[in-house]
Amino acid sequence: MQYEYFVAPFEGKLQAGGDVGSVSEQLTKAINHYVGYGWEFHSLGEVQIVVSPGCLAGLFGASTSYISHNQLVFRRERQQATGGDQGAADQSSQATRS
Repeated sequence: MQYEYFVAPFEGKLQAGGDVGSVSEQLTKAINHYVGYGWEFHSLGEVQIVVSPGCLAGLFGASTSYISHNQLVFRRERQQATGGDQGAADQSSQATRS
């Protein structure tokens, strides 16, 4: 079985003194949103991002910094096209990811 995947960023928001349970509710809402479009929740991952300083910032001594972001990973079974329909299936997949 082959799958296609979709990745969406997740950033929970919590005000000072807030309950961590509200972030769980935000996560649940985000997952259910994409499940409603036919995606199956697969995992929650963390992506490390390297942020390089711009030209001027580099001239003034800024260094590379690192940040991480949570990413929700969803999947669904890839539809197998028959005969000459492969191009149409590819276009449909691309439109779904946009």
